[in-house]
Amino acid sequence: MYIFQNGTDIHKIISERRNVLAKIGSTLQPIPIFVGPKIKIETSYVAVNDVLYHCNSALEALQLAFVAFFSLHAKYPDEALQVWLLVQRLLFDIKVTGDKTTSSLNTLLGKFDRL
Repeated sequence: MYIFQNGTDIHKIISERRNVLAKIGSTLQPIPIFVGPKIKIETSYVAVNDVLYHCNSALEALQLAFVAFFSLHAKYPDEALQVWLLVQRLLFDIKVTGDKTTSSLNTLLGKFDRL
């Protein structure tokens, strides 16, 4: 996930990220991108390969990114694995055998189950 104050550097940052991942033998996965202050997102996108898909809201961008991950069988980025597993389980109620959840995530999900 990226949050930009303005949208001028989006393509540059995506390119830099792709280059870093290539050096470690990985590929760029779908990325939700938000433009504007954190408390008032003005524009939302999802980057898939070199295409930016405009979304009507931050929630729609999260949904589109998740659907892209799931339908393309893409791997969640290691640095955001637990966040994406939270989205998968909490927002979409999808449990997949082999998901690598931490005890902290399981505790958090248990608290939501009791609501």
